[in-house]
Amino acid sequence: FRHSTGHGGKVGVNVMTPTAALYQFWSSFGITAYPSNRVPKDTAFPFITYEPIIANWWTGAAAASVVNVWHHTESEAVPNKKAKEISDRLQGGTTVKCDDGIIFLSQDQPWTPLVDEADSSIVRRYTVITMQFITI
Repeated sequence: FRHSTGHGGKVGVNVMTPTAALYQFWSSFGITAYPSNRVPKDTAFPFITYEPIIANWWTGAAAASVVNVWHHTESEAVPNKKAKEISDRLQGGTTVKCDDGIIFLSQDQPWTPLVDEADSSIVRRYTVITMQFITI
């Protein structure tokens, strides 16, 4: 697996909280990212949503997290390109530095294309990833 660049120097020495590390990772794709329960009502497209599931991380158990890439476009190529960029980074798994360890991220399924029923120009790509907190 590949190691993603985190914030700061040494792993485990005030790097950043797991939730901040996830935010930084999902925001590193050139579009704004939000935890799925914190998307502002006036959010502009495109954006990413993710589920920051952290309840069982310190046990070492893995957790599934849904990730969505949202676009307002008539083109399928635009969201497909962003989904591929994310998949390329997650291929084989990647790690994100955070306080007391790393978060291992891997993609568990391919992207599913979805279109908003009320507005067909709102398209998204949906996938599930696995997150595992590993203490160091």
